[in-house]
Amino acid sequence: MLSAVLLSVLAVAGQEPPRDCARPNGHLETVACYGERREQVEADQRVILSRINARLDQLPAEGGVNPQQAKQSLEQAQSHWAAFVAADCRAGEALFGEGAAFALDSLDCEITHYQARNRQLAAFEARYGGA
Repeated sequence: MLSAVLLSVLAVAGQEPPRDCARPNGHLETVACYGERREQVEADQRVILSRINARLDQLPAEGGVNPQQAKQSLEQAQSHWAAFVAADCRAGEALFGEGAAFALDSLDCEITHYQARNRQLAAFEARYGGA
């Protein structure tokens, strides 16, 4: 997605002073703050999925319980979710074009989806993983 390209461009720009994302200074800093937020929610998701997978690896396969099937189903669901997010956010990109609002809309779309999915995964973990 374009958001990854924008983040790469910002990273190549060199070391910058710490940002105040509560009050970003200009459009580029705003995009960078959105990018940092997206990276954080993505990292949060990896942590949650890692905990779920570790718990599923510990569960015994007995009495009709099939933790490996659950793990495979979750991996498949996650793959479908990623494809959905990409397509859903591309729909917004198509409506904004390649102007200034485009980058923020794309990043905001991804952040919103990650936040929602992270809540779903945390609920799954609490319900089935004993968290």
